[in-house]
Amino acid sequence: QNKQFASLQTAANEAKNNDQLRLVSNIATVQKVVFPTGKALTLDLNGKDIVSNYNGVVLQIDGTLTITGEGQVYTTDDSASGNNILVNNGTLTIEGGTFRSGTGNLDTADNGYILDNAGVATITGGTFYGYTAYSMAIRNNGTMTIDPATSNSVRIWDAHGIVGAQSGTVTINGGLFSVSPSKTRANGNSDSCFYAYGTGKIIINDCTMKEGVRLLFTGSSNAVIEVNGGYLVGMKGSDYAVNSWYGGNIDISGGTFKMVDLNDWVVGPEALNSDISTSVKNLSQVGDLKEGLVEGAVQDLTTGTVTIPATALSINGETYDTASVVFCKVGETKTLDYTVAPEKATIVWTSGNPDVATVKKGVVTAVSAGSALIKAEAGTFKANVIVEVKSDDYMSYNEFVKALVNGNGTFDGDASAYNAFDKDSDSRLIVKWSPVSGCRAIGTNNHQYSECDRETAASYETPNRVNGGCAQYQITNSMVS
Repeated sequence: QNKQFASLQTAANEAKNNDQLRLVSNIATVQKVVFPTGKALTLDLNGKDIVSNYNGVVLQIDGTLTITGEGQVYTTDDSASGNNILVNNGTLTIEGGTFRSGTGNLDTADNGYILDNAGVATITGGTFYGYTAYSMAIRNNGTMTIDPATSNSVRIWDAHGIVGAQSGTVTINGGLFSVSPSKTRANGNSDSCFYAYGTGKIIINDCTMKEGVRLLFTGSSNAVIEVNGGYLVGMKGSDYAVNSWYGGNIDISGGTFKMVDLNDWVVGPEALNSDISTSVKNLSQVGDLKEGLVEGAVQDLTTGTVTIPATALSINGETYDTASVVFCKVGETKTLDYTVAPEKATIVWTSGNPDVATVKKGVVTAVSAGSALIKAEAGTFKANVIVEVKSDDYMSYNEFVKALVNGNGTFDGDASAYNAFDKDSDSRLIVKWSPVSGCRAIGTNNHQYSECDRETAASYETPNRVNGGCAQYQITNSMVS
């Protein structure tokens, strides 16, 4: 039953665990709103705004909160660094919304962080604008994952930096980012896109950094930045594009690094929509990137792409000359059993039929019924696997066994029947297709059971009780494992 509250704080206090709070009008806050410990809530912005014009935190999460829907959460006061939009001490998931600190002064705004995380935070969607001369869009002292639900569903622009990791780990699996202050600020080399200091760690698996001054920067001996992929554009002429000034480790094993001339600089949030493809040059000209390359990594000086050459590659123990078969159900994801040497060698994955199955970093997603040839290439090494995707009513071997077992966990009341069945190394029932009758009696009198070939076996149909109560199951050609 819907209930209206006079304020967001009252709603947060009185809501029950797993309740959804939906904004029905814009809200102007005069003090921070605290989401208390002990319950999980969802805040649907519902196209409305939460605006703060005072020096302080806007939303503080001490419990568990999911923010969803369209709408804005922002501050209008540029004068104080205490203006943090979100402070998370609990568990926070951001699926949508626009979050903005400040009103638009790129050089002097003294706002705080858009998100100051000391708990567990996951960002799958949303747009973030940080008009901050000294703070970054995000500061982390907990565990954070940026993992866009769809391509570029996470967009972050800041005048000073994207992520500052003081402690804990930030893992970035995608997103569209830009650090593009005024040209005067940019020329001063004072802004860092990804900054690890203290004991902080940043792992970049994928992202698009459209503009940045100092791309990667560590500020202490215990700080770590790992780059395994992504497309990062720094400013041409910056001596600090990749730099561990105060110690720390910058380990680059993948990704593409390029440069943009200051004359082509796009100032402000519009940089997220800019086209940089015609104005970039490879970052290797700066000379700093080589300091960050892990052992065995090389950079193509034409494209700026970093790779680690492979010495071996196989899927399910098989190489390019052979192709094993992997079975999936529509909607299922499955991580392929592949081996590459060295461990971080660069692999390019492709699907011959993306309408049936897609693949990313060795993880297959089944889209629709059919077959798809999945290819993996690591330099001169190649490996294939055939993915067979079955419809929703497909049954695995374990599901097939459960279907044969009665409600009391036995075959017709006799557990020894199941125990008598042959199993493979994964404890799955070995069954084979019976081409003569198409079905086989399964019962307890003589422990008869059907054996279906692994390649052609399929789901059972409704059993018919015959032969003194024994069940017969029709085997079709859709059951696979």
